[in-house]
Amino acid sequence: MEQPELPHEVAWGEQTRAWWASLGSVPGVDGWTAADWQFALDTALLHDAVWNGGELKYLQELRQREQALGITPAARPEKNTVEVAVEKVTETPLQRITERRVERRGIESKPAADVPARPSGKRNGKA
Repeated sequence: MEQPELPHEVAWGEQTRAWWASLGSVPGVDGWTAADWQFALDTALLHDAVWNGGELKYLQELRQREQALGITPAARPEKNTVEVAVEKVTETPLQRITERRVERRGIESKPAADVPARPSGKRNGKA
């Protein structure tokens, strides 16, 4: 969903307009839903109350909402760490071993089903 404009009914401060414009460059914002943008609009009201109205009592709520939206520098590494952890969990030890063998031999990998677990007819090196 595209980023909506700030409602014209509110006299937005310059800081809040700049903040709103910067949201378009936040990683992942292209996947935001209408509900995400509504949450961001509500957050813009808090931003304006803090920056335009001097209402510092809303600063903690503003920071929490920005963190929830993933738009603070501190929030972005958290999201990346979670994605990397998920990728690592989905890779099995067999896949890593196969990848290392392929790298060493410089050949294309065979599907795991084609690679026998042990040489046929032998157990632990004995016939």
